[in-house]
Amino acid sequence: MHVVPIKGIKSFSNAVRYGKRFSTDRCMITVRYSDEPQETVHYGIIVRKKIARTAVMRNRIKRLLRESIRFWIKESQQESLFLTSVIMTWNAIPKHPMLIHLDDVQPVIVQLMNDAIAYGVIRREKRNNNREQST
Repeated sequence: MHVVPIKGIKSFSNAVRYGKRFSTDRCMITVRYSDEPQETVHYGIIVRKKIARTAVMRNRIKRLLRESIRFWIKESQQESLFLTSVIMTWNAIPKHPMLIHLDDVQPVIVQLMNDAIAYGVIRREKRNNNREQST
């Protein structure tokens, strides 16, 4: 399973526009699913300047989010096969760049990704049941 960043404004905006959103008070993820297993998961990260004023803080949050998604994909490869793209938006305001750590970010991402996978499994099962009933 490969994790690569989304390239291009059109791909990024389509992922945000047509994906399914899952959120907590600290983070929101937008996930796009595919009907067939994928070998590559594309990711994008949004940290608004309004949330994190300095570039140092925004880049630190981006690094932590990137590491969290890589960790989750590595730990749950079977579940992530039907994902096409994941966009992560961070909404919590840290007071200082050194006050936010991987231990603060990773559990939030893992929880949201597990919710997204559970939703995707239910969605695939419903789609398969509808196909079986129509034939």
